[in-house]
Amino acid sequence: MDNTYDKGNGRLENLTVAARAGAIAVVNVHNGTVTHIRACEPGRRKAQLTCKVLH
Repeated sequence: MDNTYDKGNGRLENLTVAARAGAIAVVNVHNGTVTHIRACEPGRRKAQLTCKVLH
């Protein structure tokens, strides 16, 4: 989303994308567990980290 970048994170290898009704979710799954969910609303130019599992 333009110049938005969340610094200091490693590369996420197991990404899944789901889209519905003007919203997109980018989900990272590691060893069968969801570790990150980013929700994006392209029409509103908004994205946010909605879930991050702490180990």
